Amino acid sequence: MAGAFVTRALVLGVVRLFEPVNGYQVTRELMSWQVEDWAKLKPGSVYSMLATLTKQDAILRHDLTDGTRPVAVYETTASGRDEFARMIREALDGSQGFERPVLDTGLAFAPYLTRREVITALDARLDRLDAVGAEVAEAIAGAGQTVPPHVAHMMGLDQSLRTAERTWLADFRDRLDDGYLAFLGEPQTWMPGPDDAGWEMVEQRRRYRELLDASSATGR
Repeated sequence: MAGAFVTRALVLGVVRLFEPVNGYQVTRELMSWQVEDWAKLKPGSVYSMLATLTKQDAILRHDLTDGTRPVAVYETTASGRDEFARMIREALDGSQGFERPVLDTGLAFAPYLTRREVITALDARLDRLDAVGAEVAEAIAGAGQTVPPHVAHMMGLDQSLRTAERTWLADFRDRLDDGYLAFLGEPQTWMPGPDDAGWEMVEQRRRYRELLDASSATGR
């Protein structure tokens, strides 16, 4: 199901972006992306997915004491990082279907792939869109008495939306080929503003890293 795929990719992705990170931070970051609207992702589902990813060894949970406060922080494992990259490629290339939340998830995390990986995935998606579009066009043309007229018209709406997506993606893909945006292994050209909440997470990440290093040094 697209919903399960999107939830897993979003939670795993935010852990990957900000690790080590606590569950509240993961939830707050995702809610700031308006995921309740476009991905139908609720805060409770974030914590449930963190538990699932931990059980499946995609992320590690560390129970720390920050001052006097106990806190659980999460980091991705090697297999989790591999899975994250694979999921983003699949979200972009259409192999997980064409539902908009899947594509939006892939685009949100696309900078964490290489430029070539993104372009290759988009090329595959364009091919899939063309194949589906040809099938639907044939079905509409041959509908005749087998499909009610209003259903054929609905199929036309779906076809128009698919054509619009293809036009946008083809332009985006060509711009990437010309050097647009920055991807994995390339110099970053954009930074958030000084008031962005992400900077607080960066500072907290430094603090959690110190606690993890201290815990490792003492064998705890």
